[in-house]
Amino acid sequence: MGGILQSAPIWRSEWKMELGTGSRHPGRPTALCWNRMRIDPNGTIGGSPALAVRKMLRYLRGWDQWNVADLESVAALAPGTGAALVKALRTEGLIEASGAGAWTVTQAGRTFSAATAAKPVRRATAEKALAQFLDRVTQVNEDPYFLAKATRVVLFGSMLKPEVERLSDVDWQSN
Repeated sequence: MGGILQSAPIWRSEWKMELGTGSRHPGRPTALCWNRMRIDPNGTIGGSPALAVRKMLRYLRGWDQWNVADLESVAALAPGTGAALVKALRTEGLIEASGAGAWTVTQAGRTFSAATAAKPVRRATAEKALAQFLDRVTQVNEDPYFLAKATRVVLFGSMLKPEVERLSDVDWQSN
């Protein structure tokens, strides 16, 4: 994908696809994992910022099909300039033809549209956020002003793996 995707460290070897080679690491494949996909926020696709392309794909993925004029409208491109972006998106496997002059977002495009551009957080930062959250749960549970109480808080995800130093997020559920 021309260097816009970064493979995050994963704790399972469940790679779902491989798209091209990254320009940041020539000769090394850019592998994507469905739940660990990251976008380089400074990257581009077809000359358009990667984050703008992600936003556009998020919108277009809800359409059965669309044409170049629709893409130009959604991406705020000048009329007649969308064909180059369509070509780049098709080359990257993010869209595919679905009829004469009609396009649809592929599974790779849907995955890309859901990808994060956020940097992973350090474990210490995540532990601080978790401690603050648990303090707030205690405050709410002890304050009669609040009618609802948290009866259970469950932590899950990479935070439970002490060997993981850089976390994408802190996953918890409360009831």
